[in-house]
Amino acid sequence: PKKGERAVSDSASGWAAKLLPEGLTLGLLSPDENTALYVSAEFLGADGAGKTALSHFIIFADKTRGDEFNLLHQLSATYNLLGLPRLSRGNLESNK
Repeated sequence: PKKGERAVSDSASGWAAKLLPEGLTLGLLSPDENTALYVSAEFLGADGAGKTALSHFIIFADKTRGDEFNLLHQLSATYNLLGLPRLSRGNLESNK
């Protein structure tokens, strides 16, 4: 790792992040169950632990002001699989 870089994660909340010394935070969030998020100084990634393909992610990159833990917890709490929008599709009608 470069000087000042840190890797942090909270597997219970579903996020992992890399903190750079310039104040930039690179984060990965996923609400999918059985998702393992990995973070190190060189790598930020996810694994479905042998389950179905992972399909729900947020990749976060922004300058933070020392509030990265609270920010990532808030994003994780907001981005969940509850209350997803319902889509319906009907027959198409032609204009004849």
